[in-house]
Amino acid sequence: MKKVIIFGAGYHGRAAFRKCIVNPKSYKVIGWVDNDPKKKNKFLFKKKIFSPKNLNNLKFDTIIMCGRNIDEQYLQIPLNLKKKIQFWGRTKIKPNKIQFDNREHQVKKILIKVLKILNKNKIKYWIDRSGLLSIIRDKQFSSLSDFDIGFYFKDLEKIFKIFNKSKSFNIFKGYVKRKEKKYKQIYLRSKNDQLNFEQATIDFIFYKFSSKYFIQFDNRKKRIPINLLKEFKKIKVKSISMNIPKYSSEYLSYIYGKNYKKKPEFWSNPLKIKKKKYFFKQL
Repeated sequence: MKKVIIFGAGYHGRAAFRKCIVNPKSYKVIGWVDNDPKKKNKFLFKKKIFSPKNLNNLKFDTIIMCGRNIDEQYLQIPLNLKKKIQFWGRTKIKPNKIQFDNREHQVKKILIKVLKILNKNKIKYWIDRSGLLSIIRDKQFSSLSDFDIGFYFKDLEKIFKIFNKSKSFNIFKGYVKRKEKKYKQIYLRSKNDQLNFEQATIDFIFYKFSSKYFIQFDNRKKRIPINLLKEFKKIKVKSISMNIPKYSSEYLSYIYGKNYKKKPEFWSNPLKIKKKKYFFKQL
């Protein structure tokens, strides 16, 4: 049995943990390492979270690296420990059918309620980024870590007001702080135990627009040519009617590249902004 450290206590790391616990004769997870200082010395699934700086003080056989930004994480591993690395790609950490179906059901349930609320309050939206990629690739809702819905920035305060409390899902409201500026954010999560399967997550993305671009209001690097988000169309996925960009293929090609339909084993976010802090409150 190998004593294992998992790098990253997020979506991909949790998926790796679930794979380890179904194979206890081969793997025993003894802890995590994560760059988020807020997670340091906390516990996830009863395993302690350490800073990568503590790796040389820990006794383990293998460190599992998976998910996003592997290249950055790899640089944080001391040279003497690099031989202990195992890279687990998308295929290796893929959930089993029961886990996937359970999460798919949760995303669908939340999505039905959310779209009903948006339509009732006449708020314009479109299925965005990861949500759009999931339904275009697989006709599924839960293929990726979250499901994005896009909005115009002018509706932000109204959305914060109407999404107040729910018995069906958890609502997280807060802000992200970048370079002393605060940007409001909101996302929704299902209430299931994450140890059994990953919680469904629906993220709200807000855009401002200029004469040439739609710009994600909290990340000016994420700018979209205005013609790609100017028109929308309705489609049905699993009996749910929803709005998507009219030129979805061009939009996804612009964001993820021409091979957007191909599922990479590892993925790095080219638009990532560093030095950000999140502050959220669950309602």
